[in-house]
Formats: sequence, C-alpha cells, structure tokens
Amino acid sequence: MVVGGHSATYSAIFLNKRHNSAVQPNADCLRCLGMFFEGSIADLVSPVSIKGPWKIVNPEQGTMPVIPCLTCHEIHRKGSVAVRADYSDPKDIFYKSFIQFPVALFYDRYEKIHREPGDLPELKLWEEERRVHVSNDPHQKICVQCHTPNAFHQAGTSDDRTPRGVHEGLSCLSCHANHSNDPRAAELC
Repeated sequence: MVVGGHSATYSAIFLNKRHNSAVQPNADCLRCLGMFFEGSIADLVSPVSIKGPWKIVNPEQGTMPVIPCLTCHEIHRKGSVAVRADYSDPKDIFYKSFIQFPVALFYDRYEKIHREPGDLPELKLWEEERRVHVSNDPHQKICVQCHTPNAFHQAGTSDDRTPRGVHEGLSCLSCHANHSNDPRAAELC
C-alpha cells in the first residue's frame, strides 16, 4: 500500500475546506486527481462552489484512492515477455534488475491512454527571465504533468515542485521515494 500524498482519498482531497473555499472544485481537478473517475466534477462533489459544506455525491467514492496505481502504471505493457534471471550469479541478478525501459507512465484522462515519458513535453520553466535547468530524467516528465507551473511557466506557481536553488537540475526521484514521496536521500545532503 502506498503511503504519502499520492495515497489520499477522494474525501481528503475534494472535501478540503481551506482549498475549496479558495479554489472552486472544477473539471481540471480531475486531470490529476481522480483520473479514472467516470463523470464530471458535479457527479463527484456537491456543491460545485466556494461555499460549502461539501459532500461526496456517492459516499462509497470518498474512501477510494484519488491517485490509484494505474495513474502511473499500466497493467499490460508492450514488449517482450520477461525472462527469468540466471540465479547462479547474484551480482548478475542485481545489475539485470534495473529495467531498461521506464515502468512509469502517465494516464491521460481525456484520451484514456497511458503515455510514455518520452512522449510527454519537456518542461520549460522560468524564474522571472532566467530559464531554470530541469532534470532530463524521463520520470520527471511524469511528475510535471500534475505538479505543473502556471500558464506562464513560472517556477513555484500553481502546484509546481520543480527543484530549484541548490537542488536545481536534480530529478524528483533523486531525493524522494517514488511511491511515498518520503525524502529518502535527505540524510545524503
């Protein structure tokens, strides 16, 4: 089970009084939160306004994960069938355990398909007039689909989490565990 921000439930996200009072729940929320929800924002939360109290239309939906595993992972992938490792050499097993292709994808709610990181756009981000160096880690492109800056590509706006300052150019996964988001490498700094 995933623990952390990516394991939140529909109720935890869509019934957040502080957020909903400032930003009305809207269709764009479902681009990243509730990608597999079959319906509109009005089918999920009521009222669709900045005045609550809010409720999840179908209470059973409230306990479900808002970012399920299938958001970043596909059940079946294109390619060849996996081959069992040669267990006679433990060192060989270790090095072959690194998968040669990305196992993380991004689910596009509107197209209803998973997109490979290489098919996602490169992030061009700015701090004022200065271009921010962004990691070329393909998985970073997946993170950025939801943790994205405003329409002007200004660093630190909206839900942008792109590493800046002394961390500029690092991938999110340089420090954060991919599932829990725990800063696994914090002690290495």
